[in-house]
Amino acid sequence: MLFHKHLGAGGVGGGVSFIGSNTYQWYGNVGQQPTIQVPSGSASGDLILLAYAEDSSGWNIFTTGLTGPTVTWTFTNTSGMGAGLGYFFYDGVNGSIDFSGSASDIKGASFVIASFSGLSTVGSGSTSNSTAGMPNGPSVTASDLTVVSGHLDDDAVTMTTPSGWDLAGATSVTDGADISSVALAYQIGATGTVDPAAFGGGGDDLWYARTQTFSI
Repeated sequence: MLFHKHLGAGGVGGGVSFIGSNTYQWYGNVGQQPTIQVPSGSASGDLILLAYAEDSSGWNIFTTGLTGPTVTWTFTNTSGMGAGLGYFFYDGVNGSIDFSGSASDIKGASFVIASFSGLSTVGSGSTSNSTAGMPNGPSVTASDLTVVSGHLDDDAVTMTTPSGWDLAGATSVTDGADISSVALAYQIGATGTVDPAAFGGGGDDLWYARTQTFSI
């Protein structure tokens, strides 16, 4: 778990804080899909982000697969791999996410859940993908909080952040032949156009990336 505060200065990003994150790995066996918990220190009204990668299709995650807070997905993919970046605003009570489907519906899935305070509005975003290299988020116009998520199929790597970005969390899972990696990075108070470089880590396979903004 990562936990620290990163406060934006006055102006753009002022009052925005990174609260912390947790990482999880889900396996295609009963009893090996732990409950995803909102990071410690999160309070009512905080923005919760959920970045997800899975070696299989991932369809169940985006339909009837999750119980708990309602996750709104900024993008989803079910072709070749499961991938998505979702969010919800924490109500201070309902902070546990479970899987309601069969264990065989999800295998080799990796998650980062991260919490930010001081935000109220979902901005714009863009998604990119390729069949080779490492996840490389597209450019967007920055806002109070700008995040980039990386979702990698078939390679278990520890992703490192693009230059100039802070790490919210990263993890990978190897579930037999089902393998995935995921990471989430952020900037507070950036201005103008931001164009993230690729995540580091040495992987080379199908990937998706999402760059997304949020504002006060």
